[in-house]
Amino acid sequence: MKRKGVLSLLVMGCLLAACGQTSSTSGPSTTVSKSTFPPASSVPLSYRPLVAILEQRIAGLRERSAGLAPTGHTVLGAEVLYANGNLGPSLLRPVALTNATLELDRFQELGIKGVMIEITFPFLLPSYANSAGYLSFYEGVVSAARARHMEVSVEENPIFPGLSSVASNYSGLTLQTYAAEQRTMAQIIIDDLHPNYLTILDETDTFAAHLGLPLDSPSAAVEVVNLELSGLQRGTTMVGAGTGTWEDPAIDAALLDQTSIDYLSIHVLPIDTQSVDNLVTIEKLARKAKKPTVIDETWLYKDATPGEAGLLNDNEVTSLNGFSFFAPLDQAFLEAITSFARTHGVSFLSPSWTGQFFAYLDWTTSLDQAPPASRRAQAAAVQQGAMENNQFSSTGRAYSRLAS
Repeated sequence: MKRKGVLSLLVMGCLLAACGQTSSTSGPSTTVSKSTFPPASSVPLSYRPLVAILEQRIAGLRERSAGLAPTGHTVLGAEVLYANGNLGPSLLRPVALTNATLELDRFQELGIKGVMIEITFPFLLPSYANSAGYLSFYEGVVSAARARHMEVSVEENPIFPGLSSVASNYSGLTLQTYAAEQRTMAQIIIDDLHPNYLTILDETDTFAAHLGLPLDSPSAAVEVVNLELSGLQRGTTMVGAGTGTWEDPAIDAALLDQTSIDYLSIHVLPIDTQSVDNLVTIEKLARKAKKPTVIDETWLYKDATPGEAGLLNDNEVTSLNGFSFFAPLDQAFLEAITSFARTHGVSFLSPSWTGQFFAYLDWTTSLDQAPPASRRAQAAAVQQGAMENNQFSSTGRAYSRLAS
């Protein structure tokens, strides 16, 4: 299963430390040409087989939207790394809101029209230590996003053990008690933050592992979502749930048929043939149910193993994201997933590894041999410097063109 804390947290830890290094990238532009796959000569020899596989997979994803006209309007967003709840007490420091606001400024310069914010359960429950401080922080982030005319999507997710600075203890929870507390926090999010979208369940396999609850089945997912929705006053916020494309689409079908969710949440990471087939199936299920879809987490997953099995290597795989020779592939993937979203009526699309919008690291043998955490920290250092100096990578500029 996906260990989603790795997706952002280890990068963000260094970002919040203000590593202060700079990047050689230039400012945003909306006139960049379409990305192409990297020439073989620019790819380290040991990575060429992987790059070849990823090229084929991206081409396969592109084919799913070939010849199709855009359907509706897709808001292109981005994850606010500085606001990820797994940072825990770091979010209570005054600099946290300053950094999140700076990130929003940079997103605005790129023409990004929406943001995804991950708020960790149970941080906003009144019984949780410093819950008022966390709520105040998120009120500031959402207010800043609204001032920049951005749509806001929120994911309500558990702490990710071993990745967060916060110790998690979910022992004693049952599906019923978890749903009740999750509903309480969801109501606080709706009443105080008023997001456009609120996802209360995503990646049922990941939730099951970290919460220690049997959530990874259609019946359990339906039970907990219905319990959370019962009595929830949604106001103008759309509330959704869903899975990752490596999971069984039967869970999505059950959520659509047996709950009153307003939209289906989709996470897109591996893009092997089966995962993309699942993506297409999920979209068809949603259209049949007349429910919109939101892709609130996605990035090019750099592993050759298909589906869920490849996600078991997440710690190593995500540390590859910072290497600059992957930049053309990242851009090709963003173009392909954006095209898919626009031709399949996806309402909101939010990439996750948004640090790559600012800078990459050049590959070296020593960096390749370094531990994954070291790679992420070094990438975060140059990304922090680039963000502070209003510099963007070719991937950031390519996403700017897509957003515009």
